[in-house]
Amino acid sequence: MKRTKSYFIHGFNEDKQNWDNLFSHWEPYKTLPQIMAEKRGQTVKYDTGAEFPTEIIEWKSGKIENSLFNFIDLCLNKEKIFDYWDIWDTANKDAIELGARMARHINKFYTTGEKIILSAHSLGSVAVLEIAKNLNPEINIYLFMMGGSASVHDYNHTIDNHKNIKLVNNIYSTKDFELNVLKRQHPTLHPIGTTALSPNRIIVTNFEASIAHSDY
Repeated sequence: MKRTKSYFIHGFNEDKQNWDNLFSHWEPYKTLPQIMAEKRGQTVKYDTGAEFPTEIIEWKSGKIENSLFNFIDLCLNKEKIFDYWDIWDTANKDAIELGARMARHINKFYTTGEKIILSAHSLGSVAVLEIAKNLNPEINIYLFMMGGSASVHDYNHTIDNHKNIKLVNNIYSTKDFELNVLKRQHPTLHPIGTTALSPNRIIVTNFEASIAHSDY
Protein backbone atom coordinates (compact mmCIF):
# COMPACT_ATOMS: atom_id res chain seq x y z
CA MET A 1 0.00 0.00 0.00
CA LYS A 2 1.40 3.38 -1.01
CA ARG A 3 1.74 5.81 1.87
CA THR A 4 1.22 9.57 2.21
CA LYS A 5 3.25 11.61 4.68
CA SER A 6 2.74 15.28 5.50
CA TYR A 7 5.30 17.61 7.11
CA PHE A 8 4.94 21.23 8.17
CA ILE A 9 8.04 23.38 8.79
CA HIS A 10 7.58 26.59 10.74
CA GLY A 11 9.52 29.80 10.23
CA PHE A 12 11.85 32.13 12.08
CA ASN A 13 11.94 32.69 15.85
CA GLU A 14 11.16 29.08 16.79
CA ASP A 15 7.39 29.57 16.52
CA LYS A 16 6.37 25.89 16.54
CA GLN A 17 4.09 26.46 19.54
CA ASN A 18 1.94 28.92 17.60
CA TRP A 19 1.36 26.36 14.85
CA ASP A 20 0.71 23.62 17.42
CA ASN A 21 -2.04 25.83 18.81
CA LEU A 22 -3.59 26.24 15.36
CA PHE A 23 -3.54 22.52 14.64
CA SER A 24 -4.96 21.66 18.08
CA HIS A 25 -8.22 23.44 17.21
CA TRP A 26 -8.86 21.14 14.27
CA GLU A 27 -9.38 17.44 13.75
CA PRO A 28 -6.01 15.66 13.91
CA TYR A 29 -6.24 14.05 10.48
CA LYS A 30 -6.48 17.01 8.15
CA THR A 31 -3.86 18.39 5.84
CA LEU A 32 -2.66 21.95 6.28
CA PRO A 33 -4.31 23.09 3.02
CA GLN A 34 -7.62 21.77 4.35
CA ILE A 35 -7.15 23.58 7.66
CA MET A 36 -6.24 26.92 6.09
CA ALA A 37 -9.06 26.75 3.54
CA GLU A 38 -11.67 25.98 6.19
CA LYS A 39 -10.30 28.74 8.43
CA ARG A 40 -11.07 31.19 5.63
CA GLY A 41 -14.47 29.64 4.87
CA GLN A 42 -13.25 28.28 1.54
CA THR A 43 -13.42 24.89 -0.09
CA VAL A 44 -10.30 22.85 -0.70
CA LYS A 45 -9.23 23.15 -4.33
CA TYR A 46 -7.13 20.02 -4.40
CA ASP A 47 -7.40 16.74 -2.54
CA THR A 48 -5.01 13.82 -2.62
CA GLY A 49 -7.83 11.44 -1.70
CA ALA A 50 -6.33 10.40 1.63
CA GLU A 51 -6.46 11.47 5.25
CA PHE A 52 -3.24 11.62 7.19
CA PRO A 53 -1.70 13.58 10.06
CA THR A 54 0.65 16.49 9.53
CA GLU A 55 3.86 16.35 11.52
CA ILE A 56 5.08 19.76 12.65
CA ILE A 57 8.87 19.79 12.56
CA GLU A 58 10.57 21.42 15.52
CA TRP A 59 13.92 23.02 14.72
CA LYS A 60 16.22 25.79 15.92
CA SER A 61 15.12 28.57 13.60
CA GLY A 62 16.59 31.57 15.38
CA LYS A 63 15.36 33.17 18.56
CA ILE A 64 14.73 36.81 19.43
CA GLU A 65 14.73 37.33 23.17
CA ASN A 66 11.07 37.34 24.12
CA SER A 67 11.12 40.28 26.52
CA LEU A 68 8.50 43.00 26.91
CA PHE A 69 11.15 45.61 26.13
CA ASN A 70 12.08 43.98 22.82
CA PHE A 71 8.43 43.53 21.90
CA ILE A 72 7.60 47.20 22.54
CA ASP A 73 10.78 48.29 20.76
CA LEU A 74 9.86 46.33 17.63
CA CYS A 75 6.24 47.55 17.72
CA LEU A 76 7.33 51.18 17.91
CA ASN A 77 10.07 50.84 15.33
CA LYS A 78 9.87 47.88 12.96
CA GLU A 79 13.18 48.92 11.42
CA LYS A 80 14.73 47.44 14.58
CA ILE A 81 14.35 44.10 12.84
CA PHE A 82 17.71 44.85 11.20
CA ASP A 83 19.32 44.50 14.65
CA TYR A 84 18.54 40.78 14.50
CA TRP A 85 19.96 40.15 11.05
CA ASP A 86 22.82 37.93 12.22
CA ILE A 87 20.29 35.64 13.93
CA TRP A 88 18.24 35.45 10.72
CA ASP A 89 21.30 34.73 8.60
CA THR A 90 22.32 31.82 10.85
CA ALA A 91 18.77 30.47 10.86
CA ASN A 92 18.68 30.58 7.05
CA LYS A 93 21.78 28.37 6.91
CA ASP A 94 20.23 26.05 9.50
CA ALA A 95 17.10 25.78 7.34
CA ILE A 96 19.18 24.51 4.43
CA GLU A 97 20.85 21.93 6.68
CA LEU A 98 17.45 20.87 8.05
CA GLY A 99 16.16 20.33 4.52
CA ALA A 100 19.15 18.19 3.60
CA ARG A 101 18.68 16.02 6.72
CA MET A 102 14.97 15.59 6.10
CA ALA A 103 15.58 14.63 2.47
CA ARG A 104 17.96 11.89 3.58
CA HIS A 105 15.39 10.64 6.10
CA ILE A 106 12.54 10.59 3.57
CA ASN A 107 14.68 8.88 0.92
CA LYS A 108 15.55 6.19 3.47
CA PHE A 109 11.99 5.39 4.55
CA TYR A 110 9.83 6.17 1.50
CA THR A 111 9.86 4.66 -1.95
CA THR A 112 8.56 4.86 -5.52
CA GLY A 113 5.04 6.24 -5.94
CA GLU A 114 4.58 7.33 -2.33
CA LYS A 115 3.45 10.88 -1.57
CA ILE A 116 5.23 13.52 0.50
CA ILE A 117 3.39 16.74 1.31
CA LEU A 118 5.66 19.60 2.36
CA SER A 119 4.04 22.68 3.87
CA ALA A 120 5.84 25.68 5.31
CA HIS A 121 5.61 29.26 6.47
CA SER A 122 8.30 31.91 6.02
CA LEU A 123 11.82 30.54 6.58
CA GLY A 124 10.45 27.01 6.49
CA SER A 125 10.16 27.42 2.71
CA VAL A 126 13.97 27.38 2.52
CA ALA A 127 14.05 23.95 4.16
CA VAL A 128 11.26 22.69 1.88
CA LEU A 129 13.18 23.82 -1.20
CA GLU A 130 16.22 21.85 -0.05
CA ILE A 131 14.08 18.76 0.54
CA ALA A 132 12.45 19.00 -2.88
CA LYS A 133 15.82 19.33 -4.63
CA ASN A 134 17.20 16.22 -2.96
CA LEU A 135 14.32 13.73 -2.85
CA ASN A 136 14.29 10.50 -4.79
CA PRO A 137 12.76 11.45 -8.18
CA GLU A 138 10.34 8.53 -7.89
CA ILE A 139 8.68 10.00 -4.77
CA ASN A 140 5.73 12.30 -5.54
CA ILE A 141 5.96 15.75 -3.93
CA TYR A 142 3.19 18.25 -3.10
CA LEU A 143 4.14 21.75 -1.90
CA PHE A 144 2.09 24.30 0.09
CA MET A 145 3.89 27.57 0.87
CA MET A 146 2.75 30.57 2.93
CA GLY A 147 4.71 33.81 3.07
CA GLY A 148 7.88 32.03 2.00
CA SER A 149 11.27 33.73 2.31
CA ALA A 150 12.96 31.47 -0.23
CA SER A 151 13.98 32.73 -3.66
CA VAL A 152 11.32 32.68 -6.38
CA HIS A 153 14.08 32.01 -8.93
CA ASP A 154 15.28 28.94 -7.01
CA TYR A 155 11.72 27.63 -6.61
CA ASN A 156 10.88 28.12 -10.28
CA HIS A 157 14.08 26.35 -11.33
CA THR A 158 13.41 23.43 -8.97
CA ILE A 159 9.78 23.04 -10.04
CA ASP A 160 10.72 23.13 -13.71
CA ASN A 161 13.45 20.51 -13.30
CA HIS A 162 11.87 18.05 -10.86
CA LYS A 163 8.99 16.26 -12.56
CA ASN A 164 8.08 14.44 -9.34
CA ILE A 165 6.71 17.75 -7.98
CA LYS A 166 3.04 17.17 -8.74
CA LEU A 167 1.36 20.22 -7.18
CA VAL A 168 2.41 23.62 -5.79
CA ASN A 169 0.27 26.11 -3.89
CA ASN A 170 1.90 29.45 -3.11
CA ILE A 171 0.22 32.07 -0.90
CA TYR A 172 1.93 35.46 -1.12
CA SER A 173 1.35 39.09 -0.17
CA THR A 174 2.92 42.24 -1.55
CA LYS A 175 2.12 43.85 1.82
CA ASP A 176 4.36 41.49 3.78
CA PHE A 177 6.52 43.92 5.80
CA GLU A 178 9.07 41.39 7.06
CA LEU A 179 9.73 39.97 3.61
CA ASN A 180 9.98 43.44 2.10
CA VAL A 181 12.61 44.23 4.73
CA LEU A 182 14.40 41.05 3.65
CA LYS A 183 14.37 42.31 0.05
CA ARG A 184 15.91 45.59 1.16
CA GLN A 185 18.69 43.70 2.91
CA HIS A 186 19.22 41.47 -0.15
CA PRO A 187 18.12 43.51 -3.21
CA THR A 188 18.62 40.60 -5.61
CA LEU A 189 16.36 38.29 -3.60
CA HIS A 190 12.69 38.02 -4.57
CA PRO A 191 10.92 35.88 -1.93
CA ILE A 192 8.08 33.61 -3.00
CA GLY A 193 6.03 35.20 -0.21
CA THR A 194 5.86 38.53 -2.05
CA THR A 195 5.37 37.40 -5.64
CA ALA A 196 3.76 34.71 -7.76
CA LEU A 197 5.63 31.65 -8.89
CA SER A 198 5.72 31.47 -12.67
CA PRO A 199 7.24 28.23 -13.89
CA ASN A 200 6.46 26.62 -17.21
CA ARG A 201 4.52 23.78 -15.62
CA ILE A 202 0.77 24.09 -15.00
CA ILE A 203 0.87 22.47 -11.57
CA VAL A 204 1.34 25.81 -9.76
CA THR A 205 -1.47 27.83 -8.20
CA ASN A 206 -0.75 31.26 -6.71
CA PHE A 207 -3.00 32.98 -4.18
CA GLU A 208 -2.51 36.69 -3.44
CA ALA A 209 -3.57 37.13 0.17
CA SER A 210 -2.80 40.83 0.85
CA ILE A 211 -2.11 40.10 4.52
CA ALA A 212 0.71 40.64 6.98
CA HIS A 213 3.44 38.07 7.56
CA SER A 214 2.08 37.00 10.95
CA ASP A 215 -1.53 36.75 9.76
CA TYR A 216 -1.18 33.37 8.05
